[in-house]
Amino acid sequence: MLNIDKGINFTNKTVVVTGSSRGIGAEIAKSFARYGANVAICYFQNLQKANKVKKELKKISQKSEIFKCDISRISSIKKTIDLIIKEFGSLDVLINNAGVLKQTNFEEIQEKEYDWILDTNLKGTFFFCQYSLPYLLKSHGTIINIASVGGQRGGPKAPHYSASKAAIISLTKSLSNIYAPKGIRVNSISPGQIATEMTKEVFKSKFYKTNLLPKIPLGRVGQPLDVANTAIFLASDLADYITGQTINVNGGEYLS
Repeated sequence: MLNIDKGINFTNKTVVVTGSSRGIGAEIAKSFARYGANVAICYFQNLQKANKVKKELKKISQKSEIFKCDISRISSIKKTIDLIIKEFGSLDVLINNAGVLKQTNFEEIQEKEYDWILDTNLKGTFFFCQYSLPYLLKSHGTIINIASVGGQRGGPKAPHYSASKAAIISLTKSLSNIYAPKGIRVNSISPGQIATEMTKEVFKSKFYKTNLLPKIPLGRVGQPLDVANTAIFLASDLADYITGQTINVNGGEYLS
């Protein structure tokens, strides 16, 4: 049964979620499906996991489909958006979630690794927004970019990743200024410590319990649903007067 609340109804809306074969992206895709959306599941490497998400969505969504996209390549972004429009006919909500992270000391970061991080996280987000723009203008749609607490306070073990996420926050502000008069809202979500498949081992460690957990005032690690719920709100009519903002989802770990 669809969970339709006043102000939160995505029936007949097309929602694109990049990096949605697992983790936060998968939870965002499922959450939009619960509210009636047609969902484009974008993935790059793991077709099996993407198909698993699609199988789950088929139980609750009107329509869902998977699309392979290397967001570090502009040609792949353009091809993917063309296929999404051919399949769904419109684009109402764009969630730029796909990203990569590698923790490396600043002195040891090589150009290849730097390019991989920046091309995926920043260039991918930038051009997915650009090529989606004509369709978002038609629908008066909304963009939600997934940033990171690392982009707000810096990351000692991943300065290239943190720089890319800080740039996403700046991009969000720029696009909101440019396109608010044309009916497009642009916001970002900045997650803190979120338990996903990639991070679950960290949160089981003694290091987490003694060094990370005490820094979170709410006293728990975040869950992908915490981020997904924020995305649902920001994309809904309930947030109709919110644009250009970065919403922290971090249990109070970082305050701005």
